[in-house]
Amino acid sequence: MTTLFELPAYRVGPYDLKVYPAVREMFTDKRRKVETDWTRGVVHLHADLEGRRALHFFFRQLVGAIHYRSGVDDRSSEETMTHSLATGLVEVARNNREFWAQLMGIVERELKPGAGYESVFRGTRAAGKDIPKLLTYRGGSCTVGWGTYKETEGQKAYAWYIFGDKTIKLSPELSSANLAVVLLHEVLHFIHDHEKLTDRTKELPFRRTQARGLMHLIEHNPTFWRWWLAVVRDSALAPA
Repeated sequence: MTTLFELPAYRVGPYDLKVYPAVREMFTDKRRKVETDWTRGVVHLHADLEGRRALHFFFRQLVGAIHYRSGVDDRSSEETMTHSLATGLVEVARNNREFWAQLMGIVERELKPGAGYESVFRGTRAAGKDIPKLLTYRGGSCTVGWGTYKETEGQKAYAWYIFGDKTIKLSPELSSANLAVVLLHEVLHFIHDHEKLTDRTKELPFRRTQARGLMHLIEHNPTFWRWWLAVVRDSALAPA
């Protein structure tokens, strides 16, 4: 049974990282449960953490590392925080295939046993080809559908999230990695809308809420997550 400490090293932007167990005395800030030494490429995760709680703190580190690589700060807009995480997750999954496959095995075990996340990413299990039309999040729901070429021209965007209707529309031109990035981007808008995160929200609350929100999304929308993993997997295998 793979643990977070047994995951392969992984790269986030230019940073090579590896998770190691740590005790309280090893942390610069003794209040933390996870801490990154960027110079040494070491992610210290408290050795006493187990199961879902350990995964939660690792997701906080991963989300934080992605935003660190993007250079976001307290002045960053909701749009910037959304784009940073969506592009970062696709980048990490595409560039660290074995790490991501094993991480999905842990995610499956802790959040949704039997969901098949690791096997879908490894290509040994099929995922639905159609994008799920409904996503749920903490009592709320969002519909997903394809827009028209005319709507895409009018919006001047590949996709858009309609806040009042909680609806995501996608350009019919989207495919491969761009589709994975853009749809996750819009899904994050939905999560931020539900959590009332705005341009005035500081970076730390954004990071913590995004980590928690991403885990909830994965746990309660297995059809969507399998579809997303398959799209990212196939885009990584596509010829340049």
